[in-house]
This record gives sequence, C-alpha cells and structure tokens, in this order.
Amino acid sequence: MSKDPIAVATPSWLDRTAIRVLGARSHHFDASGLLRLEHDGGEIHVEFPLAARNLTFRYRGEDLRARLRGDQVEQMEHFDARLTFFDSLE
Repeated sequence: MSKDPIAVATPSWLDRTAIRVLGARSHHFDASGLLRLEHDGGEIHVEFPLAARNLTFRYRGEDLRARLRGDQVEQMEHFDARLTFFDSLE
C-alpha cells in the first residue's frame, strides 16, 4: 500500500479550525486549500461539523431562499405549496 500523502478537497463552507483528523501522522491545508494527510497505511477519519447556512437562488424570476446544513437542504421557501419535500422557512 502506498504511503504517499493523501490530498482531500474540502467544501468551501468548512470551518478549518473545527476539523478533527484521526489516524493520520499529521495533516495541514496547503496553499491551494487541499487537506494534506500523512499516513502509515491504516484507516483515517476526518470529522467536521456541518455548517448551517442560508442561500438565495434565482428560480423562474423569483428569489428562492433555502437553509442548508452541509450540502443537505433543511428548509426551503415553498410559496404556499401544500406537498413539499422540505419544511418551510416561514
């Protein structure tokens, strides 16, 4: 098994101070923003909280607001629709 460093792309919303790496000899973020992991060939676990954030999208000429946790939609405007996939922001 190769022991070359592992490079991991991380999401833009990641709070780098809240990341927790288990099983790596060392880790750091390089100048391009990649998480670099030095390892001994065993399992590595990377943990971080999923940040909540609000986004506004333009859809059919209207602003559509959504609340995400990580990349998962938690709530979204539904414009009084009855059957929706997400809880309303209202």
